[in-house]
Amino acid sequence: EYRREQNAKYDLTVLFGKIEKALLTGAEDPDITVGEILNKIELTNEERNGKPDLPKGHIEKNEQTDIAAMREVEEETAIKNLSIIKQLPSSHHCYLLNGQWTLKKTSWFLMKSDDDFKPKPQEEEGISRVYLINKDNVKDFLENTYPSIRLALEEDILEVVRS
Repeated sequence: EYRREQNAKYDLTVLFGKIEKALLTGAEDPDITVGEILNKIELTNEERNGKPDLPKGHIEKNEQTDIAAMREVEEETAIKNLSIIKQLPSSHHCYLLNGQWTLKKTSWFLMKSDDDFKPKPQEEEGISRVYLINKDNVKDFLENTYPSIRLALEEDILEVVRS
């Protein structure tokens, strides 16, 4: 029990050290990117492992962040013909990976597609459905998604849905 408690304290110390480094030096873990898609004045959303989420994934070696974002959105949703409208504020989130706390910076992009909306969830990634966020369901999405998404993007999401 004592060892478990000490390991937990160490994990938190490492995590807070990573957060402090990222905030103070601007250092980031560059292997994750995220995209949002604007499609008919609605945002594409997905449900991953039972929780509302936005498409995201890792950047491949030598891949640019914006290209990775569009690739990941297409892989996870099957929506094609994507182009970036603008980059949105980044967010940071923490998660356990192989028993170690990991801090990730997520780059967000607002995208558009002229493709017909015929999404297909990437089930092997735990995505059970892909749907549009609109003025009727945006409140539910914001209440149930991850806090890091809500904190970083709530204003941008509401702006798009209300336009």
